[in-house]
Amino acid sequence: MSLHCSRFCRAVAGVLVAGAIGAGAAIAQEQATPDRVVARINGEDVLLGDLDQIRGELGQQLAQFPPDQQLRVLIDVMVDIRLMARAAEAEGIAAEDAVMRRLANARDSVLRAEYLRVKLFDEITDERVRAEFDKELAAFEPQDQRRARHILVGTEEEAVAIIAELDGGGDFAAIASAKSTDPGSGRNGGDLGFFGRGAMVKPFEDAVFALEVGAYTAAPVQSQFGWHVIRLDEVRQEPAPTFESRARDIQIGLVRAGLDELSTALRAAAELEMVGPDGQSAPLQ
Repeated sequence: MSLHCSRFCRAVAGVLVAGAIGAGAAIAQEQATPDRVVARINGEDVLLGDLDQIRGELGQQLAQFPPDQQLRVLIDVMVDIRLMARAAEAEGIAAEDAVMRRLANARDSVLRAEYLRVKLFDEITDERVRAEFDKELAAFEPQDQRRARHILVGTEEEAVAIIAELDGGGDFAAIASAKSTDPGSGRNGGDLGFFGRGAMVKPFEDAVFALEVGAYTAAPVQSQFGWHVIRLDEVRQEPAPTFESRARDIQIGLVRAGLDELSTALRAAAELEMVGPDGQSAPLQ
């Protein structure tokens, strides 16, 4: 089999050497298994699973190719990697101390990833995430929420003038869009959406929770951000979370807790030292 890498493919390989990490791109595999042989390089098999890391490192660059060409691109990159690696071995580069240390570190990184897969990631199943969500839902206590709009300006005088404009029948959303210095809500007519206690700075929160629906503040409200004119639009009870909205955060929480537990246990059983420039060592806390 003769495999010739295009100029673009070689540029992609150069990005690999530079260590660019992508988000990973899908490639049609048509139920092919990871141990399927997809190429041979000087008689050495290349398995479909061997291409996984390359696919992840190429990220969106691989997506620039049509799906029916992506496998060929991955194989082309692997050809360069394998040929250069074998050339390095033939020239004795692999036996250099610094290279051997890097190879050992790379091996440790792969083993760490597999250890975490077996001990942690494989244990975080959909059923476990669902069970954690059910616990959250059972303990959920809805809080009062407010939906408000505000107009933020730099001086009290500006805020007083805006209140006078509202008193004269001015449209709150239109004034907010035209005059508010808050770049987030200003373009949406001052709308801040729903929020509960603790989400806003205290002077703002106190003013909002003291208003009746449809009313706006009779006097400007000062915070560290400037001067606010606030209108309360709606009051509701906080809706219960959905599984879809919480699943990702629950997964992340389980991973963090699991990592901490594994790391703590392994460190407790290990002898760890910090070595200073003078060669003196001290316990690594």
